[in-house]
Formats: sequence, C-alpha cells, structure tokens
Amino acid sequence: MRIDQINLYFINVSADFTYCNGVHKEYPMAAIELISGKIHAWGESDLRSDPGGEALQTLARNLIGRKIRGPCSALNYVDCNTMGHYTAVSLAREGLSIALYDLFGQMLGASLALLLGGRQLDKCPGMPVVDVGAPDVMERRAQRWVKAGYRYLKIKYRGDRAADLAALRAIRKVIGPAINLQVDSNFGYKTVEQAIAAIHDLKACGVDVVEDFYDGDLRDFRRIRDAVKPKVMIDYQSYWPNIHEVAVHMAADIVNLHPKNQGGLDIAMKNKAVADAAGMETAIGSMYFLGVGNAAFQQLAAVIGGSRPCEDIGYPQYITGPLAGEYNVAFDPTIVKEPYPIIDGDILVSDAPGLGIKVDRARAQKLAANVVTIN
Repeated sequence: MRIDQINLYFINVSADFTYCNGVHKEYPMAAIELISGKIHAWGESDLRSDPGGEALQTLARNLIGRKIRGPCSALNYVDCNTMGHYTAVSLAREGLSIALYDLFGQMLGASLALLLGGRQLDKCPGMPVVDVGAPDVMERRAQRWVKAGYRYLKIKYRGDRAADLAALRAIRKVIGPAINLQVDSNFGYKTVEQAIAAIHDLKACGVDVVEDFYDGDLRDFRRIRDAVKPKVMIDYQSYWPNIHEVAVHMAADIVNLHPKNQGGLDIAMKNKAVADAAGMETAIGSMYFLGVGNAAFQQLAAVIGGSRPCEDIGYPQYITGPLAGEYNVAFDPTIVKEPYPIIDGDILVSDAPGLGIKVDRARAQKLAANVVTIN
C-alpha cells in the first residue's frame, strides 16, 4: 500500500477546564487525513508541544510514496526509545499511528480493536471528569453525570487540603455511596507528606483510586503507594520505555495509558504488556477533542479490558451532552458525524472496519485555521 496524499487540518479547540494549575482555554489540535486510493483514513494529534505542526509535517512527509506493509512498520523511522514524555515527536507519531490503523483496518475489513489483538469488552464504562470549581458547582456537575447513568467519576483536586475535602464531601453526599470515585490532584500537593495526608482524608468518602498527588520521582510514588489504602495510578511517567522503570520501582497499582502520551497505539500495547508482566492494571485516562482520537482510545479501552473505566468519553459529553451549559466554549469541535453511542454510562464500541467512524471533511475544513497538504 502507498499513501498518495496527507491533509493536516489545524484546529484550535475552545475549552473551559480548570485544574490546580489554572484554566485551560484552548487546545491546538490537528486532524490527519491519509488518502490511499479510494480510502480516506483519519487520525488526531495534540499540538501543544508542536504549535506550528513542524514535527507532524516532517513525520508525515516520510510516509508519502513509500511502500507500507503495516501500521507499525510504517513508522519504524521514528526511534520510539528516545521520543520521551509528551514531546512533539511522540504526539505526532501517535496521531499518525491512529490514522494508519484506521487505514489498514479499512483495507482489511477489520476493526481497529481486532488489529490490536481483539477486544475484551463490547462496551466500556465511561468515567467523566469533574474539574475544579466551587463545591456547589462540582456537586452539581457530579450529580448531572450520575443522572446521565455514569457509575464512575474522576474528581479533580486543587492542592488545598481543606477546600478539596469540602468539595469531595459535597459530591459524595449528593451522589450516594454506590458511585466509584477516582481523585486526581494534577500534582497539586508540594511534598510527599502533604500528599499522603490528603489521601488519608479520602477514607470517609470511599475513594478507590488516587492519581498524581505529588510530582516526584518513582521512589516517591512507591512511598505514597506503601502508605495509603486507595490504589495509586501513575500517569505522566507511563510512557515508553520509562514504563520499565515504573515496574522496577513498583511505583503504581494502575498504569494510565494516557491518550497523547503513548506515541502510538502499538506502543500503548507494549506499555500494557510491561504493566501486565508487573501485575499492574491498565486504564485509559484523559481524552482527545475532535472525535477521531476519542474513537481510537475507546477501541483501545475495549482491547485492554480489565476493571477500570475509560475516561475518554468524548468532548461532546461536556458541551452538548449531560453537562450542556456548564462550560463557556465557542463551538463544538467534533468532526465525527456519529461518535460511538454512550448508553447508561457505557461506551458502545464499533466493530466496523478501522475506527468505524465517518468524518465530516467539510466541517474539518471549516474549523481549520490552516490546512497543509502533503503529496
């Protein structure tokens, strides 16, 4: 197979999410269209580490005109062992990897999940995020998610022990005891001791998993894991090949196969293999915005199976779905015509060839601040 043309649609996504490090108002993204004969395949890339898209364009040019035998070997010109965490190259490679799996899935008549080894789940429980806000705002948003049928919630912390606990107590009171809670501090606490104390506060609220309470090295993660009852998830350090160090230090109970931190769907499966060998669970945390990357990581969630929910429920759930009106955003950036349905909090993953989605190309062109064609 040869790729005839690649179109890159640069789209600035309007957002309104608050974390401990401030309000996130915009995410620069790229929709990737690979054209091979009559097949149009799609990927998605985050550009926050590559604002001009130079790395993405460079990697894309290397695909044009070459004979490509598979979605993994097509990207063997990238040294996966040196990509690092959340770099321009890793983000670009991941976006192209999604598009290549979609391309070969369509060509072979196989779903992306099948190409990754076969899905363990037909539907995946979703886990929405309640980001930082006043306790009554966080309480209201949590209640709206639960009314929509979601059974798992991720609660964002701000790094203020009293305020964080007040918000969590308000949420638990209104949603009841049956909803599974995960708390993510985004490194809001400044010492290991502060992090451990804040996690101990969670006991009365029935929290199952904690994530990123302190920005330290893997020895610090191990100290926290040894000191607390909830399971410890590791996020930003779960990239290739650093995942081996996570395993050696026994730094986590759960590895987050974080969208935009894997460097490719093939590498995500390698990370999962290391986690499996070390007895660590795997989960999908965070999400894409345009609909394409969401479908890819929802497919991956179905493949890895396991006990943890999928955080990538898709951006429309926040701005036109159960939380419509809660966020001040300029437009819905989704370019997928029909995202996978979510019923009673469960994502129903498609088994159609490739990603199993239809992309509105005209909408991608309309939303794009710039379109680059490579042929």
